[in-house]
Amino acid sequence: MASDVFLSVGQTWTEEQETFVGSLESLLEANGLTPRTVGRTDFSASAPLKRIVELMETTSGTLVCAFERTRSEVMVEKFGSDFERPTRDIKLPTVWNQIEAAMTYTRKQPLLVVVERGLKIEGLLAESYDWYVLTVDVSGTSLQSKEAHAVVSDWSQKVRLYNASGARTDQSSLDATKLTVKDLVTRLPVGQAWAVLAALLVLVAAVATIAYQAGQASVG
Repeated sequence: MASDVFLSVGQTWTEEQETFVGSLESLLEANGLTPRTVGRTDFSASAPLKRIVELMETTSGTLVCAFERTRSEVMVEKFGSDFERPTRDIKLPTVWNQIEAAMTYTRKQPLLVVVERGLKIEGLLAESYDWYVLTVDVSGTSLQSKEAHAVVSDWSQKVRLYNASGARTDQSSLDATKLTVKDLVTRLPVGQAWAVLAALLVLVAAVATIAYQAGQASVG
């Protein structure tokens, strides 16, 4: 019997992204897993965060698929400090990748991260934590590598072991009707909580920069 897993992936905006996500879903299914995603396989009239928690109560692990959602031509890091420096052509994924990775970690479920090559890696998408980060190009063939197949196969085994252990039934402390982003962050170890907050701030800064540039262009 296939094990359900949560696939954390943003809405696809290009044909290349859709092909890549479809290939990833096929790879999971080939390993005996059924990917579930709010807004892709599962739909609800509830608030997104509540529905995500409800869905995670039925899954045994999460695969985070992070690809470009936002791009900023110019950003300034550490603004106003002696370490201020401009950076260019910054690509960021959806913030939901960070939130859903944090939710998975607090539930002690198997986590695997797949990131697009060239993204600005922040927070729980970085390689310095307890899970594997697979860096790939977003294409229909990038998941055909020996590394990709081996990593997904190994993670699938962890998912099945978690499912067989019955650990999922012990996660009732997360109340889907009351959960907030603040609750998620406070459940994380200090280092990882700061990593998530830093990633969220980078995304906010990028959106603000893009909005400012758009405003300047309209004035001009």
